[in-house]
Amino acid sequence: MSTAKGIHITAPKPALAPESFSVWLDTFRWIAACVVLISHAGGELLVNVSSLAPAQQTFPHLIYGFIAGFSHHAVMIFFVLSGLLVGGSFSKDLALDRVDLATYFVKRILRLWIVLLPALVLTFILFRLGQAVLPDSAVIYSPDRISSLGISAFFCNAFFLQTVACQPYGGNGALWSLYNEFWYYVAFPVFALSLVSGFGNKSRLMRAALVFVVLLVLTLLQFRMSPMLPYFLIWLMGVGVALAPKPVLVKSSLLSAVIFVVAVVFIRGFFGKAVTTHVSVAAFLADIVVGLLFSHLLVAMKHSARLVPPPGGGFHRWMAGFSFSLYCIHLPVLMLYAVTMQRIFGVGARMTPSSPVHWLIVFGGLLLSIAVAYLFSLFTEARTDDVRQRVMKLLNLRKGGRVDAGQRESA
Repeated sequence: MSTAKGIHITAPKPALAPESFSVWLDTFRWIAACVVLISHAGGELLVNVSSLAPAQQTFPHLIYGFIAGFSHHAVMIFFVLSGLLVGGSFSKDLALDRVDLATYFVKRILRLWIVLLPALVLTFILFRLGQAVLPDSAVIYSPDRISSLGISAFFCNAFFLQTVACQPYGGNGALWSLYNEFWYYVAFPVFALSLVSGFGNKSRLMRAALVFVVLLVLTLLQFRMSPMLPYFLIWLMGVGVALAPKPVLVKSSLLSAVIFVVAVVFIRGFFGKAVTTHVSVAAFLADIVVGLLFSHLLVAMKHSARLVPPPGGGFHRWMAGFSFSLYCIHLPVLMLYAVTMQRIFGVGARMTPSSPVHWLIVFGGLLLSIAVAYLFSLFTEARTDDVRQRVMKLLNLRKGGRVDAGQRESA
């Protein structure tokens, strides 16, 4: 698409192996969601291994803690995938001159609300159940978590203002990233339209400046987690994946994957977990490297004529199909599970693992979270397309078709 005074944008080229690439995207989604699950299960069920004396640190606990430390990197993968699928799709529509902002925003808000609103209700129910099971469990149901369970916090989270006007609802810390995601959804269309608008350069510059100012204000208001404006760059990397005509560094998908994995493991091992869980220049630079290398891997895979899907494609589709639900509800499930185990067996909440029974409790929590998330998704995430179609019809908007292969949405 090009306009009188705008910038020419070419529609993203289709992937050479769209089905294989799509399965890999699904694989990345569910693995990233499970890494976050592993991290939070460790936080609720185990003590932090680094807080123990060396004599108390066991090899399984050290390995578990190391894997759990990749949770922040997993969220960066979500940002890139979101930029690719949401921003890339919008860029394609923009290039073909078929942008419908009303349809775009309705689809985006429904994608989030269909899971988020029931997840907030479920968080409240599970939280109160947990307090009934073990009323004196301040370890899990701490005062700061209790204070974040009010009605104002519910609506604050529902309208994506967590980390700015309130804490994540009911101690459900995973919800912090939805603040970034939602406002990236809002900011990107304005930013993209400022580049191709048929108005004059001054008008386009003002629109781009407006996006910058809004994101800057949202960033300055944040009191925790990844700052809005700097991390928009990582989200935009995903858009770059959709638009990139070819890999920049290496063409081999395998070599790109090796470089990405080695870099992420090095960052995790050399800097430790702190650099990815505290706002700092070092943390941001580390996340930029993760985002860039993951984006390059996706470009290499997207343009590989010999890309083969991972084994068990149907399993990856299935897991990815409820990965957003898993992301949104696993923490309240784990909190209730921890106090229930504590009530029944006397262990379960912030354990120092010293026997196989402790690890059985941990892995039981992981499996339970996945099972509950799947059942939850049957009434929420799995109905996304149907709800969209009904709302589109109700609002008399352009009919939105089901998501094509290779264009499935990330959390």
